[in-house]
Amino acid sequence: MGYVVSSAIEFQNPNLEGLLIYYFCLIFEAFQQEGIQLNKITEQDIEDFEKDYMEVLNEYFEKENEEILEDYIGQTDLIKFMMIEVSTEDEDGTSLDDKTATQLFIVTIAMIGLMNRAIKE
Repeated sequence: MGYVVSSAIEFQNPNLEGLLIYYFCLIFEAFQQEGIQLNKITEQDIEDFEKDYMEVLNEYFEKENEEILEDYIGQTDLIKFMMIEVSTEDEDGTSLDDKTATQLFIVTIAMIGLMNRAIKE
C-alpha cells in the first residue's frame, strides 16, 4: 500500500491517490477470491521489479503490444481489466484525463506484477 500511495505523491496528482487505493483493494481482493496467498512485498522486491519495468513499459507503449506486459507481469486478465478501466467512460459518462489514466495504468500494472511475484508457493 505504501508503494501505491507514494506513487500519487511522486506523480504530484491528487486525483490519483483515491483511484490507486480503490484499485489496490480491488486487485488485492481478486487475488484473495482466487485463494492466492501473498508473501510480504519488500523494498528490495520493488527495486528488483522496477529495474526492468520501465524498459518493459517503454517497449509496450512504443509497440502497443499487450504480450510485452503479459510476459513480464503475468496475470493477463487483470492487465486487460486495467486496460479497459483506464480507457472507457464510467456509466455516468465520466472518464479520466489522459495524464491520470496513464499514471493509474503504470502504477496498477506494477502493483499487479509485484503481487504476482509475491505469490506463496
